[in-house]
Amino acid sequence: MKILSLCITAMLLGGCTFAGDGKEEDPLFLYKGTNLSDHKYISSIINSLPYKDDMKSFSKYPDEKQITLRYDVSNKKKFGTILLTNATYLYCLTKDTEKIVFIFDDVRQTIYKEDVEKWYGNTDYEKAESQKELDAMIESSAKKHNGVTLGNL
Repeated sequence: MKILSLCITAMLLGGCTFAGDGKEEDPLFLYKGTNLSDHKYISSIINSLPYKDDMKSFSKYPDEKQITLRYDVSNKKKFGTILLTNATYLYCLTKDTEKIVFIFDDVRQTIYKEDVEKWYGNTDYEKAESQKELDAMIESSAKKHNGVTLGNL
């Protein structure tokens, strides 16, 4: 018992940590499988999404299985990337979302779950277990489609 106590003390003083399952490094995926009705976790997911600094606000409508995200983005070339990235993340991490409405000042775009499935040609994005894995899928798919625009998503 003394040896275990000494080892733990040495690790704490030395700054070492146990290897664990990797989830400590990818906190966003701790929320995977969240129901839209769980406000606390949905808020945590949305506030951790890529491009969160461009987001003004969000609303969720559990009965309609919808999330609405409002952005303040002046660069219209960025719209498609935000749409694909954040729709992919939300459909991967939430259990019952079927519709996401993106509002960019004067532009309103609705992305259904089927749109994302059609974009990827499958539902593999739902199986992603880390941000790194999901980002690689998004990047690969965007290259395959020669970029992301409002017209091709």
